Amino acid sequence: MRTIIFLGLLCTMMAALMTSQLDAQTPRTPIQIDPSNDGVAHDPVITMDGGNIFAAWVDTRNLCEGIYLTRSTDNGKTFSAEIRLDTDILCFPKSLEGNHGRSLIVDGLNVYIYWYDQRNAANDDVYFAYSHDGGSTFTEVRIDDSGLPGEYDTQEVRMAANGLDVVIAMRVTDVLGGGDDALYASWSNDGGMTFSAATHIGHGIPGDDDVDGIAIDGFGSMAYVVFVDNNNGTDDVYGVSVDSSGTIGSIQRIATDAVAAGNVESDPAVVMTSAADIHVTWQEERISANEELYYNRSTDGGVTFQASEMQIGQYTPGTDDVDWHTMTGDGSTVLVTWRDDRNGPTSSAIWVAGSFDGGVTWSPDINVSAAAPLPPSIPKITMQGPIAAVNWSDVNTPDESRVAWSRDGGVSFNAAIDVSNSAADVDQTEVAVDTLYNSCHVIYLDDVLGVNNVYTNAFRSANLTLVGDLVSGHPHQFHIEGCVVGESGSPALFQCVLANNVGSFPIPGDGRDVGLPYDTLFKQSLRYGSLLSGAVAIDGSGNTPTFPLQITPGTYYSVGIVRLPGGNFGSITDPIQMVVTP
Repeated sequence: MRTIIFLGLLCTMMAALMTSQLDAQTPRTPIQIDPSNDGVAHDPVITMDGGNIFAAWVDTRNLCEGIYLTRSTDNGKTFSAEIRLDTDILCFPKSLEGNHGRSLIVDGLNVYIYWYDQRNAANDDVYFAYSHDGGSTFTEVRIDDSGLPGEYDTQEVRMAANGLDVVIAMRVTDVLGGGDDALYASWSNDGGMTFSAATHIGHGIPGDDDVDGIAIDGFGSMAYVVFVDNNNGTDDVYGVSVDSSGTIGSIQRIATDAVAAGNVESDPAVVMTSAADIHVTWQEERISANEELYYNRSTDGGVTFQASEMQIGQYTPGTDDVDWHTMTGDGSTVLVTWRDDRNGPTSSAIWVAGSFDGGVTWSPDINVSAAAPLPPSIPKITMQGPIAAVNWSDVNTPDESRVAWSRDGGVSFNAAIDVSNSAADVDQTEVAVDTLYNSCHVIYLDDVLGVNNVYTNAFRSANLTLVGDLVSGHPHQFHIEGCVVGESGSPALFQCVLANNVGSFPIPGDGRDVGLPYDTLFKQSLRYGSLLSGAVAIDGSGNTPTFPLQITPGTYYSVGIVRLPGGNFGSITDPIQMVVTP
């Protein structure tokens, strides 16, 4: 019988040093998720819900451009064979929107996706596919844009969905022949099986004003559409509510500066954290040709907005230039990320600011790309509960997909890590997070095989490491870090379990997979609770006692599990391999 004595966090001196440091996550090994693709891929997108991950992209396999999708039901360890979603047998050009457009949404068993499609003409039509069985089967429909198939060019699409309620907003080009884009919406309350006719929701009649940028978010059956148009003579930012029953609210001007005082850029963002709370950001040139970042909010569902907006960021307005902002939120937390050049035009960095009181006050900026290669490109941000992630690719050669991670809802972020781990060039990176395992999943293009293929990689917030020489009889301990806020600073403990291989074992009464088989070694490790467990500190880290490792030389695996008060379980780490030598 093997006697197991194992470790949990850092030795005393190392733990003291770690107290002032932020957590570091360990990415898994990247997975190619389009192995059947003999062509070139583009426009990857990823989303997840309840541990289930869905990824979609466009590729040119068999010399035919199509929309493909795969899913994972084991938190990204394996993915299903790709399935094609479109029915275009003539293979005309197609494109997908990135995560900022929410072109792929999963809500339980409901999966929704839209894409741009030129099967009817050189103009882009909008096609949509839905699944109500968790992605096993899909049905494709064309979304009405007020014209015949292929008649108008749909320049920009955004989607919001919850349950069976779906709202799609569209910027459609040259509806009345004057060259101006118009704003339309179409909605469904049966999960996409039927949609309303396209309804104009902008100012005046279609084509009166030129719409340049749109954003949408939803809560329940309601969605809020933010758009930029020149109704006041120069580009300005507006909003209007739409719900899945077809009720359209009145248009509100969201900026509160003097009419036509500045020029709003065509990339607004909106987040709904409740049916009443709507948060809007936009970039605007008020002082010079350099943009500033502004924020305003509504607490009554978009009926009114605050009397004055506020500038987000501690750069110098009019001198420093802001680019590529995005926003996310959950509950009373709103996070915004952007790139600016306050450190010099060749030293642009990615920053994050957060509000933890529903947008009333904002935290000082955090430079999340400080330790990463520069300059970084377009940042994306997402959050759920206590976890948040900022993702971007740098523009060095080769490029990398990088993530800065927060375990405390955006209050602090760890140093950015490379999740692509490739010697080749990485592009078009997108990110998703989920609180089932407190995990982050990234999708990107990688040309390591000569052309762009689709890859994904992941990590979990909680990370287990072994401190000491892996020599039988030598002193060791386990170290855990990255336990999310709510699991730390309370009477939470983490416990290590061991097994001879990786495998599967659902925690009784919890259902989540430990990632190890319930073998003899697993059972034995449970008997050494005090030696294989430790308290979780306020910074989300902890250590087991240090003691001689009495175990037969060989290869083993270990997982750390947080045990919460009341008998519940928190974070589960990925398994780590341990090769013990004589």
